[in-house]
Amino acid sequence: MNAQCLQRNETTKISTVQSMKLVTKLRVHAALCCVVIANSIIAAEAAVAPPDPGAPPAAIAAWRAMRIGMFIHWGPVTLTEKEISWSLKSDRRWIGEPGKIDGETPQEIYENLYKQFNPKLLNGDEWIETAKDMGARYLVFTTKHHDGFCEWDTKLTDYKITNPESPYHQDVVKQLSDACHRGGVAWGIYYSPPDAHHPDFRVEGRHANYVAYMKGQLKELLSNYGRTDVLFFDQQGKGLTTETWDSAETIRMCRSLQPNIIINNRLGLPGDNDTPENEIGHFQYDRPWESNCTLEKQWSWRSQQDIRPLEECLRMLICTVINDGNFLFNFGPMPDGRMDPHQVERAKQIGGWLKKYGPSIYATRGGPFLAPDENARSQAGYYGNFRMATGKWWGGSTRNGKTIYLHILRWPSDTIEFPQLPHRIIACRVLTGGRVKLSQTAKAFSVAVAAEERDPLDTIVKLELDGSAVDLPITTSFSGSLTRDKAATASSEWKEAGRDHSAAMAVDGNSPTFWGADSADATTNSWLEVDLGQPETLSSVQIEEAAGKRIEEFSVEFLNNAVWTPIITGTGVGSDFKISFSPVTAQRVRLHITKASNNPCISEFELYSDKFPPPVK
Repeated sequence: MNAQCLQRNETTKISTVQSMKLVTKLRVHAALCCVVIANSIIAAEAAVAPPDPGAPPAAIAAWRAMRIGMFIHWGPVTLTEKEISWSLKSDRRWIGEPGKIDGETPQEIYENLYKQFNPKLLNGDEWIETAKDMGARYLVFTTKHHDGFCEWDTKLTDYKITNPESPYHQDVVKQLSDACHRGGVAWGIYYSPPDAHHPDFRVEGRHANYVAYMKGQLKELLSNYGRTDVLFFDQQGKGLTTETWDSAETIRMCRSLQPNIIINNRLGLPGDNDTPENEIGHFQYDRPWESNCTLEKQWSWRSQQDIRPLEECLRMLICTVINDGNFLFNFGPMPDGRMDPHQVERAKQIGGWLKKYGPSIYATRGGPFLAPDENARSQAGYYGNFRMATGKWWGGSTRNGKTIYLHILRWPSDTIEFPQLPHRIIACRVLTGGRVKLSQTAKAFSVAVAAEERDPLDTIVKLELDGSAVDLPITTSFSGSLTRDKAATASSEWKEAGRDHSAAMAVDGNSPTFWGADSADATTNSWLEVDLGQPETLSSVQIEEAAGKRIEEFSVEFLNNAVWTPIITGTGVGSDFKISFSPVTAQRVRLHITKASNNPCISEFELYSDKFPPPVK
């Protein structure tokens, strides 16, 4: 029975006997009263529904420890070799404003592809074996994408893989979830709230029917397929709100069915984790996150593939983990149900690297050391190739127990210097081969590896401490900035309970901290002054805003014979402002902000004796 039939009231056949008419009317009246009362109770419960408590901390920690997962986008659309859902040509408002997707495949053709779709070579255990070969600890499968096609034996629609008109007629979700549970891989589901097929989705006066359908499907998925560790929602488009999905109640229901499930932020509520897509997120320690990226330049399978090189795949993984995120890498099986052999080969290559160096990835947290110029990273377009940062950026670090792993992906200089640790370094070695030279002073330590002994992908240096590495504060390696940890003052400082936003935070080498101005004239006259301790020759400045691009007019000035004299002036800063200038000798320097859209917040104010190299084209 299809969803439309389930959502209509059947016509009641009334007897011609007058007394039976009366009885029927009374029964209908009573039933309507019950419906009204039930709806009132549901509405009242929703109105007082508590905020989402999130997954238990132990569940989040366990998910974070997995670090790498396999994403699978797959369905009848693979017969066309075009993109899943987005190749559908439909005028319906199924994603939000404006809502029209002008794909290549007419709806009549697209929605009947399942009648030809016969993936008879599908073997769930082989799929899971490929995930394990890659080193994935969890798998997320598209149970229903935006096109509305269902890969399980749902009882709420006929648009499904088990439809009698489907030549395959088997429950794919059951096969994969069972294989995950047998193979020791955590099972996760992708579910799209937008639905291009359902007749009531985003139709005025009928959308509530769709929400009930969506909840019914989620209940099926979370009740009938064993333990489910991940729920990946995928809201799309403008004009969609928490009311669109009854988000609070929907998430509450999901957690009641699977108490340890990790739910992302794509149902209008924060959920448990953020989800940068086809890009690698920047360092974020306090809130979990996961980058979901394509292995090639399409989510679903096609024969003419542009698979990312192995080095790019590994750099994306490493840069995700050093920034304290999880990496969900997408694969697209073929129409006959087999994993693509080229993708399988890449999976095995990734797994080969992880077999050697997995301890520096799995069950680690990002930090404690960040690299300068993390924001000097770019990507050309949604499917663009990943590019490492430039400038003084070298990579980052991970940690676990009493161990720090330095992942050095590039060498901006022959030696990389770090602030001294509160614990003693009792052992230091290069996991990727070669020897490391460790030098230490009271305030700093540095590592160096001979050029011929550096790994071209990632030189991993393992530091063993005599104390916990997990409790160390986040800090940035020395970049050569002359302002680092120097005496700093400001026109005003934002006082926030439990957080330090003093002037010192702008010169601590730690991007997550910042100085915040907080005064009546903060947007027209704020300054941050640094005393370098002695006269220094200055040739370049780098400024990093912490909260978007607020600064509109500013100058960098030095104290010259008791007069503040401009070195440079500018009309915008943002997250990665860099400029070189004619050398100036000064001891006291300040950033003077004369126009801002909101109170200025500065993560880092750095001055250098050398000029910046020209940007890489």
